[in-house]
Amino acid sequence: MLNGVPETLLIPLWARCAETSHPQSIIQDHKACELLAAIDYNFSQFENAWKTQAGVAIRTLILDKAVNAFIKQHPNALIINLGAGLDTRFFRVDNSQVEWVDIDLPEVIRLKEALISQTERYRYIASSIFDLAWVEAFQEMKRPVLFIAEGVLMYFQQAIVAQFLSDLSSKFPESEMLLEIISPFVSKFSKWHDTVSKTEATFKWGIENAKKLAMLCPTLKILDAWNYLDYHPERWRWITMMTKLQALKRIFSASIVHVQFQSVR
Repeated sequence: MLNGVPETLLIPLWARCAETSHPQSIIQDHKACELLAAIDYNFSQFENAWKTQAGVAIRTLILDKAVNAFIKQHPNALIINLGAGLDTRFFRVDNSQVEWVDIDLPEVIRLKEALISQTERYRYIASSIFDLAWVEAFQEMKRPVLFIAEGVLMYFQQAIVAQFLSDLSSKFPESEMLLEIISPFVSKFSKWHDTVSKTEATFKWGIENAKKLAMLCPTLKILDAWNYLDYHPERWRWITMMTKLQALKRIFSASIVHVQFQSVR
């Protein structure tokens, strides 16, 4: 079974399935429920993790809308899902034209291959996302590229993340990326997180906002950003009251940031 950071891929799978049966569900993901039922794992340990369930549901809502918008603008795009885990987004946004590639560690891909078959337009690469040998397969493609980094970069040190973003920027100029960031406060307290704390993984990176992200990697152009706390306040319970103060909102924040990689001049 998966350990460490790879084990955390089971958390959003559980959250999307749990949200699907919520009376006022934010998203629907029946494919997640299908996969969850096929995996031998103690998902019951997450049952009271309402913060994670709300966060993953809102994150999924934001990303689905953003990816759909990109595909509408670029119907024949290449979508590269970094640290994809058991993400099921392809099945929600596919327009019958895009090429979709999920990249993750070999043990994750082995699990995914046992659950979901690859096709000509939906395939997997077994690799660390930081081992950029996989890049060679795509650099000559003459089509728009969108990267997705959902629930992955916060598990790595800032220097590694900064170098990774810089490398992608140099290899895929003008491409775009949707990445998740969490605040430094949230990143420091993963041992108290309602789901991550039940694994051996820990957060190692947090950043205050999109502006600070642009300072971390100067070749990033910020196109947009969406804070999870701006969505469905009824699901955040006591957090909603606390985060009416902007200072507290910054402390508890997690966001999706939409960037474009700029050519180095």
